[in-house]
Amino acid sequence: MRIHANLPKNLSHELYRTAAYILNRTPTETLGWKTPYEKVWGRKPLVAHKPWKG
Repeated sequence: MRIHANLPKNLSHELYRTAAYILNRTPTETLGWKTPYEKVWGRKPLVAHKPWKG
Protein backbone atom coordinates (compact mmCIF):
# COMPACT_ATOMS: atom_id res chain seq x y z
CA MET A 1 0.00 0.00 0.00
CA ARG A 2 2.71 2.42 0.98
CA ILE A 3 4.79 1.95 -2.16
CA HIS A 4 1.80 2.04 -4.49
CA ALA A 5 0.53 5.25 -2.86
CA ASN A 6 4.05 6.72 -2.97
CA LEU A 7 4.01 7.42 0.77
CA PRO A 8 7.15 7.90 2.87
CA LYS A 9 8.65 4.95 4.74
CA ASN A 10 8.13 6.61 8.14
CA LEU A 11 4.34 6.07 7.76
CA SER A 12 4.70 2.27 7.74
CA HIS A 13 3.67 1.98 11.40
CA GLU A 14 0.41 3.84 10.74
CA LEU A 15 -0.28 1.72 7.67
CA TYR A 16 0.10 -1.49 9.73
CA ARG A 17 -2.33 -0.13 12.33
CA THR A 18 -4.80 0.88 9.63
CA ALA A 19 -4.62 -2.53 7.95
CA ALA A 20 -5.24 -4.28 11.28
CA TYR A 21 -8.15 -1.94 12.04
CA ILE A 22 -9.79 -2.78 8.72
CA LEU A 23 -9.15 -6.53 8.99
CA ASN A 24 -10.57 -6.69 12.53
CA ARG A 25 -13.80 -5.13 11.27
CA THR A 26 -14.18 -7.33 8.17
CA PRO A 27 -16.44 -10.40 8.50
CA THR A 28 -15.02 -13.73 7.35
CA GLU A 29 -16.65 -17.01 6.43
CA THR A 30 -14.26 -18.88 8.75
CA LEU A 31 -15.74 -17.06 11.74
CA GLY A 32 -19.34 -17.65 10.62
CA TRP A 33 -19.47 -14.25 8.90
CA LYS A 34 -18.52 -12.49 12.12
CA THR A 35 -15.64 -10.10 12.53
CA PRO A 36 -12.56 -10.88 14.65
CA TYR A 37 -13.63 -7.91 16.81
CA GLU A 38 -17.03 -9.55 17.38
CA LYS A 39 -15.43 -12.85 18.37
CA VAL A 40 -13.20 -11.16 20.94
CA TRP A 41 -15.59 -8.56 22.39
CA GLY A 42 -18.96 -10.27 21.84
CA ARG A 43 -20.51 -7.28 20.09
CA LYS A 44 -20.46 -5.76 16.62
CA PRO A 45 -17.77 -3.16 16.01
CA LEU A 46 -18.65 0.44 15.35
CA VAL A 47 -18.05 1.09 11.68
CA ALA A 48 -18.51 4.85 11.70
CA HIS A 49 -15.04 6.36 11.49
CA LYS A 50 -13.98 8.09 14.66
CA PRO A 51 -10.35 9.04 15.31
CA TRP A 52 -8.53 6.63 17.62
CA LYS A 53 -7.62 8.07 21.00
CA GLY A 54 -4.88 6.03 22.52
